[in-house]
Amino acid sequence: MAVVVPNLRAAFSLVRRKAGDSVGVVACRVVSSLSGRLQMPSVVGLLEQHELAARRRVDGLRKEADRIQAELAAAEQEWQEWAIAASHS
Repeated sequence: MAVVVPNLRAAFSLVRRKAGDSVGVVACRVVSSLSGRLQMPSVVGLLEQHELAARRRVDGLRKEADRIQAELAAAEQEWQEWAIAASHS
């Protein structure tokens, strides 16, 4: 979802209202060079994008953790077998 504003002054005014007193970097793109209008993504849309990226990162890290846990279990099993064999020799 995007918000269309007529000029940069309106864009910064909107950002200040949405973000409080602190003004951060907001991605904008010029929709038409003739009209000079800017299209800004909505704050909610940006938050949703960040949430989705964070969720994907968590999912990827969980898969990696599962893979490492399985590899660790296999290595521990092999180590136990070697320890038992060494103690009987």
